[in-house]
Amino acid sequence: MEENKEERQNDSAEEPIGQEESPLNSEQSSSPEKSTGRGLPWGWIGTLIFAVAFSVMLTYTLTAMKVRNKEIQSVQTTPYEQLDENTVRDVQNVDKFVQILKERSFYADSMDDWDTETLLKAVMEVYIEESNDVYAAYYTLEEYAELAMDMAGNRVGIGVTITQDSICLDESEDDLEAYLIQEVYPGSGAEEAGLAVGEWIGAVKIDGAYQAVGELGLKNAAKVISGDAGTQVELMILHWNGTAYDSRTVAVTRSAIVTRSVRLSYAESDPTVAVVRISGFDYTTPTQFREAVDEAKEAGALHFVFDVRGNPGGELSSIYAVLSNFLQEGDLVLAMTDANGTRVEYRMKPEEHTGLASECSVKQEQIGQYRDLDFVILCDENTASAAEVFTATLRDFHLAKAIVGQKTFGKGIVQSYRAVQFDDVIGYLKVTVAEYVT
Repeated sequence: MEENKEERQNDSAEEPIGQEESPLNSEQSSSPEKSTGRGLPWGWIGTLIFAVAFSVMLTYTLTAMKVRNKEIQSVQTTPYEQLDENTVRDVQNVDKFVQILKERSFYADSMDDWDTETLLKAVMEVYIEESNDVYAAYYTLEEYAELAMDMAGNRVGIGVTITQDSICLDESEDDLEAYLIQEVYPGSGAEEAGLAVGEWIGAVKIDGAYQAVGELGLKNAAKVISGDAGTQVELMILHWNGTAYDSRTVAVTRSAIVTRSVRLSYAESDPTVAVVRISGFDYTTPTQFREAVDEAKEAGALHFVFDVRGNPGGELSSIYAVLSNFLQEGDLVLAMTDANGTRVEYRMKPEEHTGLASECSVKQEQIGQYRDLDFVILCDENTASAAEVFTATLRDFHLAKAIVGQKTFGKGIVQSYRAVQFDDVIGYLKVTVAEYVT
């Protein structure tokens, strides 16, 4: 703005000077006799003096403009460099990119802790966000290993199942984000430490100080609580005594545990009604499901409630194996359609799996073995993905006597994992690959 103002001032100063020059020349040409002096016409001398003065003023004006332009330019963004073969840098991998940032950035000191894996994850998360695939994700090798352990039903931890919850300690304060203990595994460190269902984990001790789990976030808090087998973690536990919340700190020993995705209980008013709670569909779920149903039948159960409330889903091979107990060979479990319109049908038949998924194998003799069970399905708005396939398939074949509860989540799409490698960094990309119908 200052530069433009100055240019307008210079223009307005030059125009009167230019206008005065013409009348002088005109007068000198028409009346040369009016000049005075000794042999030199004063009119020409005046013109010469005026011209010199004008030249000096013009030079000063242009110089001042040039200096001012340099002053303005000095506080503006540095112009782009003219790239040539000597200045172009190879950015074909992340390490080169980090190197350039550390060499050129004013904030290079804040990048000391950067590594290729950390930066790559950040870059991939931006790509994923722009893809509009809300279920897509990028996992480091360590994160994927933890995910694989979860799907295999094997973890190292304190032996509890938790969900996020809010409690009000004081009406004058905001609600506290804590984690409600829904299950304590028999023989776990949590059971030995006296943790009980219905209590809350409010904080975890990190580097000598307790940090609220709500501030850490569920994922980070769970990671800190898990740790290595044989080590201890100190927790702040909250317990409602009927009138207020009591708090205590406990040290819990971590150990290897087999997670339970299926739990069996009985209706208090009628022991012939077995309640089979399915919290997820991992590789161990088919075996645990059959064990629960068989145990209940041996105990005299005549009616079943399959509770899939809050079940977020899981592996396709797991739900396929669970449904094999109810369907007949050749029945359509579900059909998938990919982005190209290609349709793939999954019909019931014997299948053999190895490795972690071996418990998801379908044997000929187990197909349809529970077809005559008398059961209802209990679901809610958080029943999603594979749990919805379980519910809808048993409804579509008219095997469930009733579907009770609330409308389910509505996740009719499927994700797949694929290993990706950048330089020497290996990660896993989860991306939505198809939609499905029951």
